[in-house]
Amino acid sequence: MATVRRASLARRSLMVMLTACIWCTSFGVGYARLPPPTPEQVAKAAAEAEKSKALAAQEQAALAREQDRIVLQYQSDLRKQGIVPPTPTPTGPTAQANLPKAAVAPSMSPHGGTTQSAESHSGNAK
Repeated sequence: MATVRRASLARRSLMVMLTACIWCTSFGVGYARLPPPTPEQVAKAAAEAEKSKALAAQEQAALAREQDRIVLQYQSDLRKQGIVPPTPTPTGPTAQANLPKAAVAPSMSPHGGTTQSAESHSGNAK
């Protein structure tokens, strides 16, 4: 009986020590710092930033052209109906923050949380 108890105690002590080592290692990895970027990496990042700015400017110009085309089509449709189109309000270019982002399809799976699911049809359990 005593040998079984000692084996169980030794196994438990080993598990506690392994858990402590894993926690300490993960804590150290979590606070590790990366080395500073090399000059080549900095230059590459600057080139990518410049390329993305140029692409954003092209997208903004394309958006403005498309909006103008749609307005002209709308005005011509009104003229065909015999309606005088309203005079457009002059505005500046669309701000970069207002450009549409890539659409991401929402997940169809249920999301975890503490609020009651919409699929739940029963009342609160008592």
